[in-house]
Amino acid sequence: MKNSFPAPRAKPSAVTFLVRDVQELATILGLIEQTPALCARLREKQAEWRPEIVARLQKTAGSTVGSSVIANVRVAAALECLWIVLGQWSASGGEDDLGKLLDTAFAAFSTPTCRQTDAPS
Repeated sequence: MKNSFPAPRAKPSAVTFLVRDVQELATILGLIEQTPALCARLREKQAEWRPEIVARLQKTAGSTVGSSVIANVRVAAALECLWIVLGQWSASGGEDDLGKLLDTAFAAFSTPTCRQTDAPS
């Protein structure tokens, strides 16, 4: 099965950066989740990041991405996957393997039912 998302080339270094202090990150993530203003600010920042990430995805993936709608959906899904994975990782106290959680989350998009050809014309 081919993954619908580009290969996560930056994942190992991002995971290493995120887990350099497991307890600190778990505490920060818990604080964000429990504070509506911080959670809203994170969502606001994600909305600010999205156009830049979409542009980079379209530039690096070229015609394989397809329309800008597809690129936007992929980026939005990736950001949401990241947030869900970080929440689960934080809930485990940093015990779960963050890289494996990310792989599992993104594997959900590699099923045969998630094909671009299924999109309406």
